[in-house]
Formats: sequence, structure tokens, C-alpha cells
Amino acid sequence: MVGICNEISDQCAPLVLIISGPTGAGKTTLCHGLIAKFPKHIAAAVTTTTRLPRVGEVDGVDYYFTSKEAFCQRIAEGKFLEYSTVHNDHFYGISDEEISRHFSSGRDILLNMNVDGAMKLKQLSKSRSSAIFYCRVITIFLLPPPMDEVMRRIQMRGPMSIEEWERRQKSIHSEMSMAQFYDYSIQPDTREKMVDYLLNIYKNARNDIS
Repeated sequence: MVGICNEISDQCAPLVLIISGPTGAGKTTLCHGLIAKFPKHIAAAVTTTTRLPRVGEVDGVDYYFTSKEAFCQRIAEGKFLEYSTVHNDHFYGISDEEISRHFSSGRDILLNMNVDGAMKLKQLSKSRSSAIFYCRVITIFLLPPPMDEVMRRIQMRGPMSIEEWERRQKSIHSEMSMAQFYDYSIQPDTREKMVDYLLNIYKNARNDIS
């Protein structure tokens, strides 16, 4: 269905769908909903991170988990298309091998990433400085529910200090200020309505599926 070609066009260019939003906004749920609907057309690119796995997370499925030393070595080798630190603690990055792997399978790519990474990849696609990003990039920002609901969702992941929660609040406000630079935004609603909106964005971008 899709593939890398010398001339950029809607017909042949691979599509990269990037979803961003604050912690607790429901990004993972929406990503799963889209892939469940179109498993033959779109695949989730897996991010590499230096943080420890949470309960239930699987290496190579949810993230590629690695040490900071190994991550920094891959940075030095130029293995990442983009990388950043989150909460001044853990590294997150998307490798060029991961993008190539999915493009070679003929599927579009879904990325769940922070605002810094999203803007870096969108700029990279516009510059055409990398052959791997001869593609269309669509950015989607997921607006969070009320702060008390965000806090409830975050606390479900494990204990958190007051200092950590205050830091996350600041991060949420900072990320929301970037929503204006995204192609689309999705308002908080029921899971079904939010997934439907995301499905429509994808179907309109890739008009050969239904």
C-alpha cells in the first residue's frame, strides 16, 4: 500500500501519524484503538527508553527498555532520528531502524511521543534531509481531562511524591501550550468518541481504506 519513493505524493508517500498529549490524557488507549481497527495498514513504532518497565509492560512491545549507558552510545552512533529527556530524568528516542522496519513492511506508522519529539520529526519531514522521512506527517494533540482525573490516572500507575506531582502539573501546562502547533486536537470525551475521531483523521488522510 505504501512505500518510499523518489517523488513525494499522496499516493505513494508513507504516512506517519504522531499522537502527543500530557500524561493521563489517554494516548495509549487511542493508539490501541486505531491499530485494532486497521492492523494491516498501520503499526505502532516502539520507542526506546531508559526508564524501568511498569507492571504489565513488555520489552519490544510497549517500549525497548535499555540502560542510559547503552542509550548514550546509540546517540553517539547516530542511531536515533530524535531523542529527548522527560522530566529531566529518563531518555526516550525513536531509532531510524524502527522506522525503516515498518516502512519496509508496507504499513503506515503510529507514534506516541512527547511534544518535543513530535515537532522534531515534523521538521525533519519538511526538510527532507533524511530519505527515511520521505513521508507525510500528521500531528494530533490529545487534550487532557480535568486535572483531578489526570491525577487519578497517574496515581493508578504507582505512588508519587508531592514534588513529582507538582513537576508533572508544570509539564502538563507546558505541553498544552504546544497544542496550537498540531494539525489536529482531540477533546476529552468517551473512549469510543475519541477513538472514532482518530479513525476519521486517519481514514481521511489515507483515503484508500474504509
